[in-house]
Amino acid sequence: MMQPLPASVVPGALLITNYWPRQQTDGENIGFGVSRNYIFYRAGFRPLQSLFFFLVEPRLRTRFSPPVRIIMLALIILIPSLITTRSMVKRGGMQNSRGYYVLDDEGKAISFLGTAQPEAINGHLGMGRKKFLQQINK
Repeated sequence: MMQPLPASVVPGALLITNYWPRQQTDGENIGFGVSRNYIFYRAGFRPLQSLFFFLVEPRLRTRFSPPVRIIMLALIILIPSLITTRSMVKRGGMQNSRGYYVLDDEGKAISFLGTAQPEAINGHLGMGRKKFLQQINK
């Protein structure tokens, strides 16, 4: 059985999309990030799935009875998705793939906070990296 990664582990290739600078001197910089591996996984898997249903599934529909067709489609979809998901989890690409992170003053992730929005940023709009760095360096 695979052990889940600790919550403090930060994916190596992380794309931070929104930044919230600390509101108080003892506060934390917070960012919302997505693992790049997860983005590539989703971007690659969706078009392949669509191509399958557009090109292959209509041919299967005419050649097999409905129960056999359902079993075949389930296996064709389930096996590749399980293999790719398992390999992504082993490499850490699916763990902590999307959520809020504590950032240092350079905008790099230090630790994973969770997927729920932290109380510290309620009511505040996020900003881009350039504006975040300008505000931190003031």
